[in-house]
Amino acid sequence: LVDPALGVVGETLAAELGLPSPALLQDGAFGDVYVAPAVPAERRDEVLRTAIERFRAHRQVFAVYTRDEILAAPMPTRPPEHWTPIERVRASFHPDRSGDFVVLLEPRVTPIPTTASAVATHGSPWDYDRRVPIVFWQPGRAGFEQPLGVATADIMPTLAALIGLDISARELDGRCLDLDPGEGTTCPTR
Repeated sequence: LVDPALGVVGETLAAELGLPSPALLQDGAFGDVYVAPAVPAERRDEVLRTAIERFRAHRQVFAVYTRDEILAAPMPTRPPEHWTPIERVRASFHPDRSGDFVVLLEPRVTPIPTTASAVATHGSPWDYDRRVPIVFWQPGRAGFEQPLGVATADIMPTLAALIGLDISARELDGRCLDLDPGEGTTCPTR
């Protein structure tokens, strides 16, 4: 389990630096972290620098990426299963809404205090937390596992092909997934 101290760094820094609490806005121990608007402008850089140092020094933190580091990283173009941690952060970073920095916990460090209701967040960069099953079932159709990475955007073109709905690939974000485990294909051949 995650060290609870990671979830209150904003309060801790505010007390140490004599600032209004919290000095940071964060939803738990990882993810987007913002310098609080109540921090005076002339102290913002100090809070940012100190907070990043604090998170980076913690044994449960894998990495901390600043806004500048994230925006300097190119948007990934290869399959998601090959993305580096910074590419995974970059792919979900929005300059107008994302934090001043992003904290990634080490693999298998979970911020969930009890597993009675949840065991994953879908918010970490690690494959076990990012991947969710997409299941297509049809009576009489042979089952198989798609070895390649797929996206939720692939659901619409796949279902459209199964029911014979002709939609131009240019109108869709995803791609048709071939659900035929044999030599045939369930996708249009254009």
